[in-house]
Amino acid sequence: MTNLIQPVKDASGNVYLEPNLATLLGNASAEAYTDYANSSNPGYTPPPLQYGDTPFNFIQRFTGFDDVIWGDGDEERYGLIYQSSAQSSTYLIAFRGTSSVYDMVLDLESGRKANFYPYAGTSNFPSNIEIGDGFYKIYSTKNNSMPASMQQQIFEAINNLPTPASQILITGHSLGGALASVFTLDLSASLPDIAITSITFASPRVGTANWQTIYNETYNLQDKTIRVRNSYDLVPKVPPADWPFDFKDIGEMFPVSFGVKGYHIDFPEIVLAWHALKNYHYVLNEALGNSPQVWPGDFPDQAHAGWEMESYDPYKSSSDIENAQKRIDVENLVKNNKPT
Repeated sequence: MTNLIQPVKDASGNVYLEPNLATLLGNASAEAYTDYANSSNPGYTPPPLQYGDTPFNFIQRFTGFDDVIWGDGDEERYGLIYQSSAQSSTYLIAFRGTSSVYDMVLDLESGRKANFYPYAGTSNFPSNIEIGDGFYKIYSTKNNSMPASMQQQIFEAINNLPTPASQILITGHSLGGALASVFTLDLSASLPDIAITSITFASPRVGTANWQTIYNETYNLQDKTIRVRNSYDLVPKVPPADWPFDFKDIGEMFPVSFGVKGYHIDFPEIVLAWHALKNYHYVLNEALGNSPQVWPGDFPDQAHAGWEMESYDPYKSSSDIENAQKRIDVENLVKNNKPT
């Protein structure tokens, strides 16, 4: 693994996702959740992750200021740092998301904004780059018991790595995808000599049009970023792209398309099935070895025992799926605060 694998296009112009890299980063995103679940176990050590035959070994975790869902500003485990055993200057940083998708949608109702500032290099950085306020609070603030914010912890870790970093892989699922994107721009602005590849899963939109421009164009991150998105999933559709929210997508999208089969009345659980990282994993594992990288087929819901899912060709069925879901309005869902 001498160089980062950058997003490329296949013969049809669709984004190609390298299978070993996708598996590595998907497993890292999942392990960030597992580490959080072991918060009360101080002896828990995340196991090595595989990139083909190459292990990535855990070297450090970091925390964040959780003021998004619960409101009390608790310090919680939010992410992990790994090092390649084959190339010591290559690292991986993974962020976790929230435990409740429905809570995530509720929290994103307001789309409040905050100005983003990188860890370093602020003298030439524009002052009008706006991102979601909740994302920025987790990333850049702390309570009185925390010695440093998430942002400070990560950059202090980078400055003290066992081998100076030449390249960093970045990933996260859901809220973790948003935090991964915030960090990706921060790293590019603060330490521009480090090569970057970012692959996120089911990430919400992070910032406004100015954020999109500086991310994609000013720092040339569009071709270094892949957003894996299920066309059913509601979370990547918020905060809304339309005025007055004006939140925009970044990078290149790798589409998948899977939904719930059968009749279920518990709408938040349906949202969870659309959004579950394990369901993303299942479809990607089936699709990435194909050419083109699509997989139509049935599979068991990885989030609910006894439920069934169906995967479609996203390049043929996206508009049909939107219509089949009757273009569910996330704002109305949040306003009603109940299944519809």
